[in-house]
Amino acid sequence: MSKGDDKSESDPGSSQRGGISPDDAIEAYKEAKLAGRTEMKTLTVMYDNYKAELTVEYWWVFECGAFSAQARQYRVTPNGSKSGIIRFLMLGKGPEEVWDEKLTSTAWQDGAWHDVEGGGAVGVYPTKKGKLGFKYTFGGVNAPNPSAYTEVEVVCPD
Repeated sequence: MSKGDDKSESDPGSSQRGGISPDDAIEAYKEAKLAGRTEMKTLTVMYDNYKAELTVEYWWVFECGAFSAQARQYRVTPNGSKSGIIRFLMLGKGPEEVWDEKLTSTAWQDGAWHDVEGGGAVGVYPTKKGKLGFKYTFGGVNAPNPSAYTEVEVVCPD
């Protein structure tokens, strides 16, 4: 999937992951949002004195057989560079259910929140749990630029 010059180097899969088409995903999001069933998580990574945060909104579909997520915003400790790389991952029930998307390679590292877009869906049946992952490569810090990764488990509330 590519959404511009700045987007994914890897192919996060077909247009239908976790058994949900893009149009169905939009409808599922609208329904979950209206019902108050979306959740927000902020994932944080650190390297030395540098910190990067990514806020993600996620929701469950198909009676918790899959979950969808969208990256919403990020911020990074100021270091005078705008060459940070943000990768957003979703991990489902197995190796065939992984969403890995490069959101940008020009992330501002100025301490302010910035909007960002990207995401998808992965299947999690029958476990009804998955993981959100965030990898950040700090630009302009050292050569080679250091990276940090974190992931958090999400579990269906049913």
